[in-house]
Amino acid sequence: MRPSFVLLTSLFGLISAVTESYNGQYADNCPSLCAHAGPNPANWTNIHHVRNLESCDQTVLFGLNIHNSVADPNTILTIRACVASHGQTYEAAASPDVPQQPSQHNLVVAQSCGAKVVKTAFTPQAGPSTLSEASSAAPQSTHVAEATRQLSLFVDKSAECGTTILFAKHKSAVVGLYSGAQITKHAVRGFLDSFAENAALTVGVVSAGFADLAAAQDAIKDWNNGLCLDETIPATPVSMDVLVSTVDNSFNAPPNTTTISHGNMTARGKPRALLPRGECRTEEVHGGDSCASLASRCGISGNDLSKYNPQKNLCSTLKPKQHVCCNAGTLPDFRPRPQPDGTCNTYKVSDNDNCSDVADAHYLTQQDIEDFNKNTWGWAGCAHLQSGQLICLSEGTPSMPSPVQGATCGPQVPGTEKPSNGTALADLNPCPLNACCDAWGFCGTTVDFCTKSPADTGAPGTAKPGTNGCISNCGMEIVNNGKAPDQLKTIGYFEAFDQSRMCLRMSVKEIPANKYSHIHFAFATVTSSFDVDISDVEYEFSKFVKMSGFKKILTFGGWAFSTEANTFQRFRDATKKEHRETFVNNLVSFMSRKNLDGFDFDWEYPGAPDIPDITPRSPEEGDNYLAFLQLLRSKLPSEKSLSLAVPASYWYLKQYPVKDIAKYVDYFIYMTYDLHGQWDVDNKSSMPGCQAGNCLRSHINKTETHDAMVMITKAGVEARQLVIGITSYARSFRMNDASCSGPFCTFAGDKRHSMAYAGPCTTTGGYISNAELNDIIKNPGNYSIVKSYIDKDSDSNILMYGNPGAVDWAAYMDGDLKTNRINWIKGLNFGDSLDSGCVHLFALEILYSQLLDSLSLFQTNSEGYDDKFGWYEKWTKEQIQPRIDSFMKLGDGKGLKYFDCYWAYTDGKETKDSCLGMPHIWDVNAGWSIRYDLVDKKGFFDALAAEAGIDESWVAFGETSDYTCADPGDPRPGTGGLPCRKLFHKKLNYPQKGSDDKIHVGNPKKLIEASIGNVTALRTSLLSSYLSVGLSFYDDGPNDTSATDAVVAYSMPILQLTEAINSMKDIKEIGEDAKEQAKKDLIFKIITIVFMVIPFVGEALGPLIGSAASVARIALLIGEAGNGALTVADIMEDPSSAPFAVLGLIAGVGGGSGRLSKAEALAEASRARGLMKGSDLAKFPQRFRDQDALVQKVVKSLCARS
Repeated sequence: MRPSFVLLTSLFGLISAVTESYNGQYADNCPSLCAHAGPNPANWTNIHHVRNLESCDQTVLFGLNIHNSVADPNTILTIRACVASHGQTYEAAASPDVPQQPSQHNLVVAQSCGAKVVKTAFTPQAGPSTLSEASSAAPQSTHVAEATRQLSLFVDKSAECGTTILFAKHKSAVVGLYSGAQITKHAVRGFLDSFAENAALTVGVVSAGFADLAAAQDAIKDWNNGLCLDETIPATPVSMDVLVSTVDNSFNAPPNTTTISHGNMTARGKPRALLPRGECRTEEVHGGDSCASLASRCGISGNDLSKYNPQKNLCSTLKPKQHVCCNAGTLPDFRPRPQPDGTCNTYKVSDNDNCSDVADAHYLTQQDIEDFNKNTWGWAGCAHLQSGQLICLSEGTPSMPSPVQGATCGPQVPGTEKPSNGTALADLNPCPLNACCDAWGFCGTTVDFCTKSPADTGAPGTAKPGTNGCISNCGMEIVNNGKAPDQLKTIGYFEAFDQSRMCLRMSVKEIPANKYSHIHFAFATVTSSFDVDISDVEYEFSKFVKMSGFKKILTFGGWAFSTEANTFQRFRDATKKEHRETFVNNLVSFMSRKNLDGFDFDWEYPGAPDIPDITPRSPEEGDNYLAFLQLLRSKLPSEKSLSLAVPASYWYLKQYPVKDIAKYVDYFIYMTYDLHGQWDVDNKSSMPGCQAGNCLRSHINKTETHDAMVMITKAGVEARQLVIGITSYARSFRMNDASCSGPFCTFAGDKRHSMAYAGPCTTTGGYISNAELNDIIKNPGNYSIVKSYIDKDSDSNILMYGNPGAVDWAAYMDGDLKTNRINWIKGLNFGDSLDSGCVHLFALEILYSQLLDSLSLFQTNSEGYDDKFGWYEKWTKEQIQPRIDSFMKLGDGKGLKYFDCYWAYTDGKETKDSCLGMPHIWDVNAGWSIRYDLVDKKGFFDALAAEAGIDESWVAFGETSDYTCADPGDPRPGTGGLPCRKLFHKKLNYPQKGSDDKIHVGNPKKLIEASIGNVTALRTSLLSSYLSVGLSFYDDGPNDTSATDAVVAYSMPILQLTEAINSMKDIKEIGEDAKEQAKKDLIFKIITIVFMVIPFVGEALGPLIGSAASVARIALLIGEAGNGALTVADIMEDPSSAPFAVLGLIAGVGGGSGRLSKAEALAEASRARGLMKGSDLAKFPQRFRDQDALVQKVVKSLCARS
């Protein structure tokens, strides 16, 4: 009889609770909260690999079978854990409904012990023996104290009796507890509290590093077996409550008869051997029993219990359903019997169980247990008993396995009932998409989930040590690809833009019909009344529907429409039962009217719970989507096409019932790219073998693309229905060590911030186009390191570039690899590929069409424009005097400080004062005069120009005069009104607007006329580039002209010209009698023309209209000094700025490109545009900025179609 107790510490880290990832389910960084899970470990989070016990930074309680060594690589582990929180109550959660017989619960024991409490004294001893070889650093004492405190809180709330084995981890420390069945939990709490208070003194004695966890585990195992550690040394005696029989005090030995070694508390007294005398009277052991409680129920003393049951370590090896003798004699045959329904006699494994002890307690041999469990779920043999596992202790059918919180597939999903129809346990609760289910009940699509690795026993639901195994839908082979597609599809996406964005209208007539079998026109949207909305793309769409030579497909949705606050609900509502019929009828009618060949839907994503900034989606959305497609298919003519864009992520795809959807659609656009990116940081499950999620991995990895193809074909979609996405851009990363090579090299930055260089076109760190990479290879520029190679493992091109200490790594596909990838896809009978490459030809066509349209609009807008300009000139001059008067306002005008004032009442003597300090004579009922003497001429005119935009040449000095009527006082009765007695107010030498012939306001129309020659040169240059790009459209080689450079370079001058001519159009509706705000609008439109056309005019600007700065001042005349659109004057005043440089390089304005080849000029122009900062672009008018952003979107979205 050895009541024993020990504390020990160890470095440790812990995670788990389930999270969903791109490829499946993994343990989260920390387990579930103990407060939610309750005190029963059956409800805690299960962890199966020590490598997962590393990153939880909170206090964790956990238990494991102490006989399964964490140091043995051949051990199969089940660690049950939860996160302890401050002030935790540990209220019990509902226990799983498990069809099993009574069994022991280590951490939750019976409240009624059937024994009484007595106080006794023990002398704890601690020795270094087993832990003296610790190789890790000792944990911090404060960490030990906190772990102990949480362990103490838990123990204090647990039952008063029963064996307890438990660990608590806090940061660098783990505290392990073994409390024998006869130690009261109140006593354990007191000892733990004392340990916490003195942790600094005891760390050196009982601490161990993480690497020595196995030694700590061995110590717990020894104490469980009633053994002591060697090399003990005396410690301070402690008083502690223990449980004894209610019959006598035979367990309460005097203090001087007790010895303790290394934290063990052991009462002296050795049982005497007895001879059997026939069968004895017995008591059955229940969960939480101790020798004291058993002796009480027997009605005998503790000594008598030891005498009648002389086996070794009886009190430390008690097991539920074991029997003890209450008198002399031998035990009857208590071997377990099968249950009446044929189910075996079940037993739940505890943290201190091994087969030997369980067999001894149930009158069996270890071989009996092995034989009984050959078909038991999860049975990996006696060497691998798992905490909480249900095993058979008799012949019979194994019971359902214990439920596991967090399991989502297989028979251990909570609430799963035993099948009655012959269904195999492994086939219960299959994963969505027919994904693989591993032995622990998690779904996934990679080799970690899909590889069978049964334990040597061959029992179901098992995995070999260090693996996860697979129980259903196993395998990593592409299926459903026996039939080739009837025809190969070459699909192009045409992204149309809002008609109001004039600069980005594209002539869809120029799409090369012989290069595509299908053109998807993106995007139409859905109205709130569930009709088709093409209002934003109507101009382009009207031309698209008249074309032929390819299938005309209208695509609905896209990321923005699916996720923005004002539209995300549309797809959700349109596919609901109550709106579905209306939506479908509207679609069918629209297709018929427009003679379209098909519809494509890009809803991102039905059922997804985590799209930022919108309400989570409901799980019914996937089924609603299916029902909608089914209804639409039934009402569309059979020759019309129906397709769907779907993600290659298990997390998002699992909401789609793709197997059923495949019956109603012709093909899927499968988005198999962006497999890795900066967003992977801190996601330990994003890439195999890289816990930090920051390893350099290719976003177009061929193996992972293959896995995605496996996932969807296993889900029931035929390969020939899938169009696989490929890319012409790279994901780039800043290398932590440029000398590193291989898949475990790491990159810098967090999940939201890439440290990689931004490309001049894409302007986004972490994302860079093939064209930009090719430019780096050909012209390294400032980069001293440029190295390219092919990574055969991922089938990707790799480019390393930068300077020492700042080198980027980018993975991409060049032309050769892309061709190989496409042929591979075709060889697997997939429906071909969707090249997400740069459709630069389309972008140049947009710009060229816009240039032609702008020239045409100039002719139209010129008609009647001169009359409008006359009003503009008149209104501009009318603003001058009011602005001067405001500047010279009596009393506090900003211009008064530059004058001395000589003031006098009518017929009075003049008095000199500061104009700001003189008496307020204008408030007196009298006539007066003020003579202004300008004492700081430069200061006055500088301030007047800055504040009011008025040039010195526009000002003359002279006299002004007005009058008011004197106050007549109270009128006399019958006299009527008195005549006005005029009180004259004069201002002498007062600043005034000069004569109109002195004020010059240039006509912007003359600027455009003067620029026509340079615009023609721009047109010629653009047409040449358009043809060049068209001839080399599919070539990604580094020696070819960068089409991206062309798009970026031409966009700026064309957008400037467009802005100027559109401003002419905008003012034509403004009449001579317009209201004040309309006048201001007109003035701004005309000023915009000036600024946007300046680079085309060059040196002719001065004679035509004056400097840009003087034009900008006009805004001040109408009280809009802070208007941001006019700050572009800062750029236009500088002939070396980007707008001048770009135009000079590509059109020869100012002789800028004569020394360069066309390719070099385009590259230089693109680079000049790329050097413009966001603060520079912010100075341009809003419409220009919007259109420029759309050009960048063309480059980016057509280079990275997703």
